[in-house]
Parts: sequence; C-alpha cells; structure tokens
Amino acid sequence: MTPDRSRLSTHLLTFAVEEYYDAAPFDQMLGSTHRRRLDSWLPRTTDALLERLGRGGARATFFVSGRVCETQPGTVRRIADAGHEVAARTWNPRPLHRLQPDQLLDEVGRTRDCLQELTGRPVRGFRIGRGRLGVDDFWVLDALAQLGFDYDSSMYPTLWQMRREPARRFPFTHVSDALDDGGRARRIAEYPISSCGFDSLLLPLAGGNGMRQLPGRPVRWAVGDWSRRYTSPFNMYFHVWEFDPELPRLAVGGRLTRLRRYRNLDRMGGVLDGFMTHYNFEPIGAHLDRVGIDRHAAMPAPKAARQARTIHVAASPPQAAGAQPAPGAMFTVPSPPQAAGAKLKAEAEALTLVIPCFNEAGVLAYTRRALHELAADLAEQARALHLIFVDDGSADETAAEIGALFPIGGVAGRFASARLLRHAENRGVSAAVMTGLAAADTPLVGTMDCDCTYDPQTFLALLDHLEAAPALAAVTASPYHPDGRVLGVPRWRLTLSHNLSRMYRLLLPGTGLHTYTSCFRLYRREAVRGLTLSHDGFLGMAEILVRLHRSGARVA
Repeated sequence: MTPDRSRLSTHLLTFAVEEYYDAAPFDQMLGSTHRRRLDSWLPRTTDALLERLGRGGARATFFVSGRVCETQPGTVRRIADAGHEVAARTWNPRPLHRLQPDQLLDEVGRTRDCLQELTGRPVRGFRIGRGRLGVDDFWVLDALAQLGFDYDSSMYPTLWQMRREPARRFPFTHVSDALDDGGRARRIAEYPISSCGFDSLLLPLAGGNGMRQLPGRPVRWAVGDWSRRYTSPFNMYFHVWEFDPELPRLAVGGRLTRLRRYRNLDRMGGVLDGFMTHYNFEPIGAHLDRVGIDRHAAMPAPKAARQARTIHVAASPPQAAGAQPAPGAMFTVPSPPQAAGAKLKAEAEALTLVIPCFNEAGVLAYTRRALHELAADLAEQARALHLIFVDDGSADETAAEIGALFPIGGVAGRFASARLLRHAENRGVSAAVMTGLAAADTPLVGTMDCDCTYDPQTFLALLDHLEAAPALAAVTASPYHPDGRVLGVPRWRLTLSHNLSRMYRLLLPGTGLHTYTSCFRLYRREAVRGLTLSHDGFLGMAEILVRLHRSGARVA
C-alpha cells in the first residue's frame, strides 16, 4: 500500500558530487598527473542516482566543487534540470586547514559564479570540500555571510564536541560581525550533518560511510528515533559514488582504506530506497524557505572562535605562498649530476619498455594514457618508444584488452611499435621480464609494472642518469631513495620493505641501492643479454641485480 506522504516526516538529503578517485584519502595519494589518466565515472554514477531519486520522489541538495563545474558541466546541468538544488564547495576539495581566509573567499566566490552561470540559478548554500567545521572555525561562517550565502552545512558534531552547546547539533542562525548594506549584522543559517546519541556522546551516523559500515537495523532505528524525538530535520550526507557497486578499485592505500571506501557499496541503493519509502526528502534551501531564517535560534560564535582568524577581502588572487605544491610523480628519483665534458648526442636512441602482465585487464586503459604521455615527452627528444607486453598466463581478458588498446604489429599510434608475447601459464614476474628483455632489439630497455605503481614519466629521469654515466649498466628506481616518496602503503609493509633492503645491502656490500626487488628499471641491453635466472618470481628481480653486481657491472 502506498503510504500517505503528507503524514511522513520530512528530512534533508545531501550529496557531494565528486569522482570516486577524489574521495579522501585517495586525493592525497594521487596527484593531478594520475587523476587525469583515470576514466571519469561521475556522469554514470550521478545519472543513475538521479534516476533513483526520481523513482523515489525525493529532491536533494548536491554540493559541487568548482573543478567539477568546469570539467563536468553536462552532469551539473542534469542535476539542476532534475529539480534538485545545486550548492557550492571549494574549487578543489581541500581540507580547511590548508585554506587561508582570503583563499576561501576567492575559491568559494569563483565556484558560486561558475555554478550560477552554468545553471542560471542562484547558489545559496556551501559545504567545505574536506573535513568539517569545528567550534574554532566560525570565521568560515563570517566569510560565507560576507559573500551573501544563505546557509552552510559543514558542521558534523561528533563525540563530545557539542557538550557545552548542545543546541548547535540542530539548525541555527549564526550572527556575523559583517554588516549588510543597511548596517545590520549579517546572518547565515548553519545546517549541521546529523549525529546520533546524547549531547555528551554523539556518533557520526548520517554520513554514507557510517551507514555503509553499520548493520541496517540500527541505522533505521536511529533515524526513526530522531524523527520521533525532534522537530528538526535529519540531515543525511552521501557521496554520489557510494551508490555504484561497480566502481573501479584503486590499488592504493591500505586494507583499512579500501574497506572504508568499497565495503557494502552494493547495498546502498536499497538503503536509500528504504529511506525514500518511509520519509519525505527536500533540499536544504527548500527547508530554509519553509521555516525562515529568523525561526532558527540566533547564536553568535563563541568568543574564542570569533578571534581565531580575521577575514580580509583580497583585491587580487591568493598569493602562491598559500597554494598547493605542484604534484609530482608517485615515486621520484633525484636529478643526475652533470657529467663533466658530456657530449650531446647527434641522434637520440630508441627505448623499449617491457611490461609484464598478469590479470591486468582493468588497469590497461590507465596504463595507455600514462604511456601516451611518456611517448609524447620522448618524442620531444627525438626518441621512439617501443612496447613489449608479456601476458604471463592471465586468466582474464588481458590479452584481448592489450590488442584493443595497443594495436599489435607495426606503428601503434604514438608508439613506434607494440608487441604481445604470451606465456601459456603463469610463470612469475621475473620470467615475464626476461622473456621481454630477450625480445627487445634497442640498446636501451626499461621494465615496469603494468599498474603504473611507479609513474612511467620517471623513465625520463632514469634516462638522464644512464646517459650521464656511460659506465652504468642499469638504473633502478626506489621510493626509499632520499629524494623518493611513498604514497598509500601501510606502515607495516614499509617496515618489512625497509628491513629487506637493509638485509640485501649487508649481503651485497658496495651496491648502495635502496630497493632490490623493484621492477621499474632501465638497462643497457648488452648488460643483460644472455642472462639466466634461477628464480622466476619476485626474487628473480633481486637476482638480476646480484648477477650484474657479481659480473662487475655498475647499477645506480
């Protein structure tokens, strides 16, 4: 039987519009170089969500960053055309502590202008791109009031944060120091994301992660309990990607990170459908219009918080001192010393990359984009790039995907050539590498993991090293080099890897390497010609270095 919706409680439904790979903490592990190589999933996830909301008769507020407004205008227009409210985030989803007041004003103003021009509708609300507002962050509300926003929804009171001011768990009006044209204090409504429990201990349940991790029954009970106890609406907060169980899985971060991001995605559609059956939902702006800002309890910020930061209107864009550092490769190596009296080459040498593959069908599209960028950079040096893929007995569609993305035989797009070699059964990464090395016919041969654990553009630095020292037989990359870095690897794995490298250095005095098992290397082909290994797996990668070292060859 269809419920009488006029008798149902009305709550707030809000979504953050972002790509799945922009979710924290992935955004800290992937620089812009890596993100631009990943397929956009946003149109797919957002369109499916809009269809679901349409079936359930719910309207929501979608918080959109300036970057999404600029790169996905069609998706943003479809949100607005479906009758939902479009509100603003910062231009990029950065945490609050990385934004100075002038930067916040600039980013939020740019995002609002972009969204209003795109949708043709006023943008009234804001939510911070990362993190949440605390009791020391009411300067943000002052800034938003100064910009003319009607409401903010960046507070998420949890644990003991609201013990002294429990009323701030619910929508309230913040009285700003800024004055309007009539000389009156500006006001802005704050709609905190809802948390459950008692004022002395609040649990973060309204966010999508809490609803994904907890069993459905206590979640439903908590929302029902809120509906019975309070007249204020329950403010739910999700990310659009949380409703797509087929999201690509990124091989970054530890097990806990991946559990937090991917667990129970398949059940979230049913959770939302259940809520839309039992409650009405509306955007924050619609609720504010019904209730009116003056019906909220007007509360100034605590005195200590009001003195936390001062707002200044910037006459020009923020200075570079507050900007994010430019992203680099995931793993980097230092610039090589210049060889005294080094001569310029009359003609650059070609490079062959050997890429061992085992069940890599899902990552090859990303790999292709990364290799295209490397090929373009090498072309500027008049250097051709050849590819040799070695399918090491994959059980998925790796070989077919390679054939589709890298036309095999002859010139393959930006690549001088692409070849596919196959093992009938899985033999191990070192066996695949040796198969590729034996088939290479250029003086310089590189090897790399198919999933781009090391950024392929790092080969440019390895080439410089090898050419600056003619006596070198090979150069190997290492994230543990003083100028390298590691992103998204659990601490326990780092400890094991560091200790293993120390053991290798003790067994191989004089090598001075920081990593012995890395697949990301550049060889002079003559140094590895005819090399045979006793081990086909990962141990074989260390064996290559051992045999080079024992033959008197130098590796950097």
